[in-house]
Amino acid sequence: MAHILIVDDNIAFVLAISESLRFRGYTVSSASDGVEALQQSDKSVPDLVLLDIEMPGMDGFRFCQELRSNPRFHSIPVIFMSVRSDLADKFAAYEVGADDYLVKPFDMLELSARLQAVLRRSARQNAADRERALQLEAQADQGVQATSSDKPAESTHAADDRVLEVRGLRLYLDNALVESELGEARLTPAEFELLKYMMLHPDQILSSERLLQEVWLYPAGVGDPAVVRWHVKNLRRKIEAEPDKPLRLRTISHHGYILVSQSAAK
Repeated sequence: MAHILIVDDNIAFVLAISESLRFRGYTVSSASDGVEALQQSDKSVPDLVLLDIEMPGMDGFRFCQELRSNPRFHSIPVIFMSVRSDLADKFAAYEVGADDYLVKPFDMLELSARLQAVLRRSARQNAADRERALQLEAQADQGVQATSSDKPAESTHAADDRVLEVRGLRLYLDNALVESELGEARLTPAEFELLKYMMLHPDQILSSERLLQEVWLYPAGVGDPAVVRWHVKNLRRKIEAEPDKPLRLRTISHHGYILVSQSAAK
């Protein structure tokens, strides 16, 4: 079963959440601040982190930044859980790479549903990573065989196969980089999955509900549309020259979002 790391300095809260998660079959460990959490992650990489904001020493925001900047931990999903309910705090969490945000107190059923959805999405991404690794290994073996037999290796165009392109945007699937006229920008795991889905469905209006189900893998009726809104806002900062006046990633009032191809935008 998945290993969940709870990072929170409220001992009573940690004990209650740990007991509930263990009852559901999860392996659970805990840390009281970001420094301890990084040390524990280095010893045993968790499958998901439940993260508070206000803690002594290294707080939740800084910890998440450290996690996202480390190639070993970059893809670990993070769900923030905090008493802070202000939009500014949620935005700050998503900006440093949060996958989801829960306001305390919350119902364990809601946490369980969101946790399962985030883990499903992480497993899907990990499976895709393993498939890519096997493909690259096979291509390398073919290249060695061709060289050893003094025959020119055939071009597989693997690099092109690992790039999504909608006019003016290039998404590199192997390293979660997006390229636009602004240059290159690295995406968080959630931003990557969202942009990939929208690039596979250009010029389609996508509701928040559809995105929560198709990208975040939440069951119908679970998940906060604000999750989509904040990740869209962060994406715009990376692919739009004027994020407040987006030309590509547009909001369709009362309907959802659309990634407009360059030709359609003109």
